[in-house]
Amino acid sequence: MASMVRLCFLVALLLITSELMCFARTTPQGKEYEDQDPDRNDSLPLALAEDPEKTQVISEDDYGDPGANPKHTPPPPPPL
Repeated sequence: MASMVRLCFLVALLLITSELMCFARTTPQGKEYEDQDPDRNDSLPLALAEDPEKTQVISEDDYGDPGANPKHTPPPPPPL
């Protein structure tokens, strides 16, 4: 009985793996996708390309200098 369960599990795993591999093989990647849609502009985020006024752009000035985490308080030292 256990061998039948193991066999069914392995067959199901094989079928799922083969389906995933077939799906990954038919999915366009990189240059293939660009050839299908020549008007696509990947240099701008989608929201910025649609309406620049509604999008808040983050610059390097919005970030402070790196430092210690203010929320982290180390535990007190153990008693001697």
